[in-house]
Amino acid sequence: MMERRNWQNETEADMRLKEKDRVKERVSYPQPQPARREEDERQMRAIRQAIRSDRRELGLVESDCRWFAEPIAHMHDFLESSVEEIDPLTLRDCLILIVAITDIRAVRDSIICMCIKSLDIRQGQVIACKPQTKESTQLVCACLNPAFNDIRAPRRTKQGQRLFVLLRAWENCVGEAYRAQLNATLAYIAWWLGYPHLSVSYAKISLGLDEDCALASIVKQAVEWQAMPAWYRERERRQRESICRTSSE
Repeated sequence: MMERRNWQNETEADMRLKEKDRVKERVSYPQPQPARREEDERQMRAIRQAIRSDRRELGLVESDCRWFAEPIAHMHDFLESSVEEIDPLTLRDCLILIVAITDIRAVRDSIICMCIKSLDIRQGQVIACKPQTKESTQLVCACLNPAFNDIRAPRRTKQGQRLFVLLRAWENCVGEAYRAQLNATLAYIAWWLGYPHLSVSYAKISLGLDEDCALASIVKQAVEWQAMPAWYRERERRQRESICRTSSE
């Protein structure tokens, strides 16, 4: 069984140093590998072409439901399962989601939303496959707005840790064409977990690959403007008050 660790008590330097060990011990299912990069890249190119073809022929909603409903369901189960359970993601799920995170923002947003708020599988699928609907818009707002504004919003640290490790493993194993959005998503998750410098680092990597990456720009500016999650700002406020009380005694 994997040793359970408390990431909140680690510094950002600790998080960097232990990252490789976490990837080795946690990501146990079939996944992209550096040694298989050429074959994985070939499969992802074929997946990308097939998705684009289906979207033209079938329409966005039908095509996206066919391609992404199952991988999104497996991603939901991956985020919510315990470490003792068998990971539900398959290699094909991983390759499809890497392509989708790069090409289809709604899929990326669905994964982020399932990480930071407790959603059921259908809700995650609605965000990913039917982004033009009112329900999808409402779900995204209900997930993202509390992160900025509600100190009572659950941190869901376990899910954040899991997704961070997973995306970092993917980012290490794919070519440059897929890395910008993966790094942008890593930047957001690091922001949510309360690692501002790490968040900016990933945002800068993303912008170096794609200067027009909107998510990376938003996260980078948020950190620079000290617009961290509500829970983080509240913790900082309490720490300042504690220091002031101590110094005045």
